[in-house]
Amino acid sequence: MKIRVRFLVGNVCSFLSLVLLLAACSGHKWARDAANSVDIGLWYLTGAGVRYKLINAGAEAGNAEGSSADQVATYYRAFCSLSAVASSDPWCLGDATATRFFIVLALIGAIVSFTLSVMVAFDIKIPTWNGEGKEATLVTPVVCSLIETVTLIPAVALWKRMVMVYDNQCRETMHINTFTCIEMGPTHTYAIAAIPFAAATYLLWRLSHSYHEAKQAGRIADGFTLAAKTDIVDEILSGIANKIDIDANGSDGRNALHWACTLHRTSICHVLLKKGASISKKDRDGWTPLHWASRVGNLDIVRLLAKYGTNLNVQDRWGTTPLMLTVVGESKIAAETLIELGASVDARNVFGQTPLMLCAEGGASLHQLGMVFLNAGSNLSLQDAQGMTALHYAAACGSGNLLMNMLQQCDAELVDKPNKFGETLSYLAVLHSHPKILDLVKNWREGNLLVAFHDDDDDSEANNSTGSSEDDGSDDSSEEEDD
Repeated sequence: MKIRVRFLVGNVCSFLSLVLLLAACSGHKWARDAANSVDIGLWYLTGAGVRYKLINAGAEAGNAEGSSADQVATYYRAFCSLSAVASSDPWCLGDATATRFFIVLALIGAIVSFTLSVMVAFDIKIPTWNGEGKEATLVTPVVCSLIETVTLIPAVALWKRMVMVYDNQCRETMHINTFTCIEMGPTHTYAIAAIPFAAATYLLWRLSHSYHEAKQAGRIADGFTLAAKTDIVDEILSGIANKIDIDANGSDGRNALHWACTLHRTSICHVLLKKGASISKKDRDGWTPLHWASRVGNLDIVRLLAKYGTNLNVQDRWGTTPLMLTVVGESKIAAETLIELGASVDARNVFGQTPLMLCAEGGASLHQLGMVFLNAGSNLSLQDAQGMTALHYAAACGSGNLLMNMLQQCDAELVDKPNKFGETLSYLAVLHSHPKILDLVKNWREGNLLVAFHDDDDDSEANNSTGSSEDDGSDDSSEEEDD
């Protein structure tokens, strides 16, 4: 909320400084030549006494463009192009030229600063050639508002000095000392008034940018996330009372709820969720609190998040769902809980893999977990990006028991269905040195009774695929004979 207030105040200050500068640049009363009835602006002279000003400068009034009796304005380019004027009139000399340069530079800075700050405030992206757009930041407004402030100060100072030179020249020409010939106009005051608004804009944008950088880096939330890690409820409540952003990620890319779910801090999860913590906030890798709770297999937190309405099929940047992470954590009970709550067993990641495919790829140790997905109705005909089904993965990785159960439930055409590389179940079994998988497929074709695999059978196949010796098998058989 504080940064939003800064945006509001900063944009108001930026807008006011821009309006004042536009008025200063377009106005024709930066100063007034009372003796000749001429209003002196940045870009042009106006008033009934323009002809007298030309005559006093030593120029023929009738020869000057825009100096006829029915026209009361003479522009800078026309007036200062006269040789007699350019060398003597302060309006054409260095101070005036420098003032114009600084004022224009300040105006450009004000326009850019205000435009980009509005884009930042309303999350409007900067257009890019690829059409995706680039996120606007406060870096450019900070620099532009600083340029605006710094250039306005010499601009008004130089113009004031030029007016003093004007006035002295006028007094000497008219031989008077009793009154001021050249008076400062209201437009000069506008430029002076723009300075504090420009300075305030710079300070507000600088503070907002520093705050935003600290928030993005996670430095502001580190203390709060540490309290969640260490299960200090009082510190969590204190942070909430001080209106800290409870959803902000720390410097490690995770927020307090992510850590509470990861480290089994159930009480912290209750407090954070009750106080409005986001159940869909993602960490640096795109994981939500449910991803972490599923990864570590915490059933209480999984059910708690589901109670608060979390998306059970939410995906990270790789398309990984919480149910897929139960495979990584090898948590059968967490998988059963998610399925019971309504998680999809056929969700796919960016590679087209389902949870059952991941189990089959994991080998024999994930047989029981694979059966959970199989019994929940996982679609065996689904293929990943390489045309691999769950049966292909089981055959390639030696998951015999899981393959046996899938063969009992699948359609006959799936057994001979090749992947995108033309590889069938039998081919993959031979390729990865799983002879028992090959026998299993042959027995299925012949309609023989499928004999259940044991974990040690699958393990021995896995060992064979990694280069284990045949002597181990002979030793086992000899020991059985001795028994």
